[in-house]
This record gives sequence, C-alpha cells and structure tokens, in this order.
Amino acid sequence: MQWVWALVLLAALGSARAERDCRVSSFRVKENFDKDRFSGTWYAMAKKDPKGLFLQDNIVAQFMNENGHMTATAKGRVRLFNWDLCADMLGTFTDTEDPAKFKMKYWGVASFLQKGSK
Repeated sequence: MQWVWALVLLAALGSARAERDCRVSSFRVKENFDKDRFSGTWYAMAKKDPKGLFLQDNIVAQFMNENGHMTATAKGRVRLFNWDLCADMLGTFTDTEDPAKFKMKYWGVASFLQKGSK
C-alpha cells in the first residue's frame, strides 16, 4: 500500500513540475543581448499551444535589421477550413524595456493568425 502512495506523490510532483509559466515576463533571457549579433534565420523548435489559427509547422523566420529596426518574414503551414495552406507572413518588432524581449506584430491577413491563448 505504501508504494501506491509513493506513486501518487510522484505523479502529483511530476504534473506540477510539468506545468510551465508561459508569461513572457517570467522568461529568462541572455544578459547583454545584442540583437545585431542574433539577426539571421531562426527555426522554431517548439511553440506555445495556441487557440485559433497559427503556423502549425515548418516555421522559419528571417530576421533582418533595417535602419535599426527588426522585421521578420515567417513561412509555415496553416489549416483553414480543413485545407492545408502555406502562409507567408510579415511582422515588425517594437522594443521593450528589456533589450532581449520584443513585441511582435504581424500585418495584413497574417495578423489574424497570430492570436493564441493568453
């Protein structure tokens, strides 16, 4: 009987540990971040599970520094009305108080694809 309680305790600890805090303010970032050094092509390895529409896979973003501003183009697969489509999206970044964190906004039709759970 004691091993049953031990398994229940381990399961409870494991599930609590599995929960993640997805608030951007809780993310640890690189100290002395230099956005010019990290500009280039980025590939998504994982993402927060969104509600609604969003790029599902093959997410690649090209970050370029133009006049001191970062922009991104992202390409990936989207499912709309049971059809798989390729999305080609353009986004812009605004700086925040933390030089390693940015706010991103997609433009045009793509702006509807960026909405996720908050």
